[in-house]
Amino acid sequence: MNKVSSLLILSFLFACTCSNAQQRNVSELPSWVAMIDQPETNYYDAIAVFDAYWKDKLKPEGEDERGKESKEEEKERRVFEKQYKKMSPAEREQYNLIKYHYKRFETWEREVKPFVQEDGRVLTQEERIDMWHKQQQEIQQQKK
Repeated sequence: MNKVSSLLILSFLFACTCSNAQQRNVSELPSWVAMIDQPETNYYDAIAVFDAYWKDKLKPEGEDERGKESKEEEKERRVFEKQYKKMSPAEREQYNLIKYHYKRFETWEREVKPFVQEDGRVLTQEERIDMWHKQQQEIQQQKK
């Protein structure tokens, strides 16, 4: 076997190993992670599940979209930073994965909030586009 084919095989095995590790981490993720990827998710249900998950946990960043960090949370943050330094690489990887999804959730929450109906249903992309078209037509009619 030549060096090129050996490198290709090693690269393939490494990619498979990384892929399997990611799949294990994804299966261990909380349910709110999957909820934001499902178009039929009820906004209020997702927020409730997210808040329940984080109720007794320190959120990844110092500030929450809903308010500033309290003195108690600031103290907990310093304790966590010390614990983070002691984490194994696998624990840090899991923490960083949760942190990534936490930020994704915050972005999702901010982006869909204007499109939430009274019952918690989020407008689909098609409904949003239709709404935009109607607004554009109204603007054009007002200009006339």
